Amino acid sequence: MLGLILGSIPSEVFDDAKEKLDRFCLEATQRHAANGNTSYRLLWRRRGNAIVLSEEFATPAGKTVRYDSGKLEYESGLWRLFHLDVTQRWRRYLIAPATADFALAFSHWQRNETGIFSRADLRTNAKPAPRLQGKSVHRSPFFPTQSKKRELFPFSIEYYSEITDRVLDTFYPLHCPVCQQKMAGRIKTRPYVGKCLKCRVSGSKISGTPFYHLKLPYWTIGWVLDQSAAKYPQVLTGAEIQRQLNITESAALRLKKRVQVFASEQKEAVERLFYKELQTRFQDKEDLLEQDTTDINKRVDLPVLGLPIPQTDTVVLFSAKERSNKGRKRFRHHGQTASIYQCDSLGGRQIGTMVQTTTWKGGPALYESIPNQQVKTLLPIIQKQIPKNVPLFTDMGMDWFKPFNRNHRTVNHNLPSKRGKGKSRRRFQQNGVHTQAAEGRQGALKSAFRAYRYFKPEHSQLYLNEFTFFSALGYFGPERIGMELYQSNGLPRQLHPQNAGCGKAGMNVRQSSSGKHPIPIKFLYRSPSLDDRKQLSPRARVLAANRQLMESGQISSQLREALLSFEAFHTGPTISHRRRREKEYAHLATRLWSLCSSEDYTELATVCRDHGLNKRACHRIIARWNYLGLAQVVDRTHFSRDSKEYLFDVRLLVQNLPAVLYMAAGEKAHQNVQEWRRSIVSSYSRPNEEIQPARRKYEQQWINN
Repeated sequence: MLGLILGSIPSEVFDDAKEKLDRFCLEATQRHAANGNTSYRLLWRRRGNAIVLSEEFATPAGKTVRYDSGKLEYESGLWRLFHLDVTQRWRRYLIAPATADFALAFSHWQRNETGIFSRADLRTNAKPAPRLQGKSVHRSPFFPTQSKKRELFPFSIEYYSEITDRVLDTFYPLHCPVCQQKMAGRIKTRPYVGKCLKCRVSGSKISGTPFYHLKLPYWTIGWVLDQSAAKYPQVLTGAEIQRQLNITESAALRLKKRVQVFASEQKEAVERLFYKELQTRFQDKEDLLEQDTTDINKRVDLPVLGLPIPQTDTVVLFSAKERSNKGRKRFRHHGQTASIYQCDSLGGRQIGTMVQTTTWKGGPALYESIPNQQVKTLLPIIQKQIPKNVPLFTDMGMDWFKPFNRNHRTVNHNLPSKRGKGKSRRRFQQNGVHTQAAEGRQGALKSAFRAYRYFKPEHSQLYLNEFTFFSALGYFGPERIGMELYQSNGLPRQLHPQNAGCGKAGMNVRQSSSGKHPIPIKFLYRSPSLDDRKQLSPRARVLAANRQLMESGQISSQLREALLSFEAFHTGPTISHRRRREKEYAHLATRLWSLCSSEDYTELATVCRDHGLNKRACHRIIARWNYLGLAQVVDRTHFSRDSKEYLFDVRLLVQNLPAVLYMAAGEKAHQNVQEWRRSIVSSYSRPNEEIQPARRKYEQQWINN
């Protein structure tokens, strides 16, 4: 009769299996009893043409339950071993010979810390991971202490259901529409339903959340969140969710997207906690010391020594290499921005992702996807994250931030070596200023995101928000984040809100998004097109400022002609060397303009000597300014036997310097330059007794002595 039930299992094979199974079940039961779980029993029985292993234990309520865990099927001299996955389906994981040891074959019962079978545990030669004495290998951030229910239930369904309840009660508390009290009641047969203990009103706990219309089991929400928190700073990919839960690829990706939207909705609360933390920490602190370029060992953070100072830096993910540019090299654009866009001839589409990272040592990290490193892009982000005049360390790429924050200090990563060749070994830290905390977080970000292989730039902010949330979860805790979110929203969540559901194709099981508010759209990143980037470029802004100046009508004919020549030069075909020279002249003119004054005359020779400017190029620049009416230049040159130097005094006449050309081209180029110089007068428009001497100041002092 036994042979008929077991089918093709030979009697000698079954007798050997029976002896091994009895010994294996007895050892497993004794091992659990030694750990304090005396109600646990491991049993085996025949069922049809297979041998099924079951686990029996007592629930906290005292009820004895039994769950099937493993199954053996014999075929052609081999045992086919199955385990019951989270969807209650038999899944084959191993083929073992008939002489195999069952203690080794069923090594997958040595569950990992999450209660879910891992792929590494399915290897027959895998050794159990060592456990720390007196410490738990994994502790969920959603529980203050480790729950004992994890070891009592297969797959820890009740444990992860409890995590789901805690997450929804913390971040999306449901209140009764009648008495406005929190719905703390539960319905055993419907875990996603909350009930008011006073009014007996029930409502869905996942309605109005990113998990609305979820077709997977309720406890999978807690499993994904707990696994993501446990793996941080690594990430939980959609492929791993599919493999661990044994679900389809589309279901795993939708569940991953829901978690990303959930994390994105907490971003504002995390940023406010980040801002308040810095504001409280540096509230009554003194300002940092100024940097001493002569002594890089003199620290600037002595007034706040002992407090970690926030840092910010930029990193690029998934660069656009030559293969994505059809073999074209980046010969026109340079820097990090050039590495994330295709060539202009191919459309200039964004391929990579640029990330702005803000953090401090031992603190959370905020990540923002940005299209470029311009001032108007980074300034709103930093002002939203860093309070005013709070100490901030950056590299030289953000030296423009000094007027907005008096405690902003920079580190020069291109510091030259004292030997005159190469870069200095002190280029990573000067005067105690460094960005190593931000760069360390960026290294962890790049290492973790390698698991994704690649994602499109428009989805980059979702991935970064998820990484930001789990970074802040370990620092602030779920209670502080949920309380900050509740205080910002004000009103409690009511039943059946109008913006229920996700409403995004590929994220919800329902493909129709009618009647639902598209929640994920506001979290998507919009990559600029080629036309948008051309409008955002510095040249486009300069041309727009010139057109606005011409439309005002308050300019001379010479200046109007100069502005038109500048636009024609930069929009039409030009010679490369002349464009390079014009760029050098424009940079020098901007620097000279900042050193001159509109209230009084400035001695050009002194400015050039003190700041190391090319005097001959400055002479052409001020002649151009005087000819166009941008500045008033007075020639004080008086040649003598001991002085052969040109002396000029400059006073600005307008507030802003328009962009003009400083090189003359064509057949009349020399005549045009001479005309610019002849426009300079040799007397002042008003008497000025202070600037009467014709010699330089140090020459006059030498004569007096």
